[in-house]
Amino acid sequence: MPHNILPAEINELIAATAEETAKALEKRLIASSLDTSNSSSRLLTVSEACRYLDCSRATLRRLEDAGDLVPKRFGRRVRYERSALDKYIDKSGHT
Repeated sequence: MPHNILPAEINELIAATAEETAKALEKRLIASSLDTSNSSSRLLTVSEACRYLDCSRATLRRLEDAGDLVPKRFGRRVRYERSALDKYIDKSGHT
């Protein structure tokens, strides 16, 4: 252990890591408990995608505009593939 790191700093890092881990677990629990009519459905509505990513509609739109997410369009209906959302999470480092 480097001598220039104080025990208080280590405790802060541990607390921050624990908090981020708890947030990640909470998001995964929310994502796994999405109330869809077909739990095996791979396409999510805008509302479901927002809950899955824990973001607002505006953020989802920004991700789409930036090319980070490409929705499927069926007329006026917009759907997001769950696998594409998982890839974005993995790529972005967000959990």
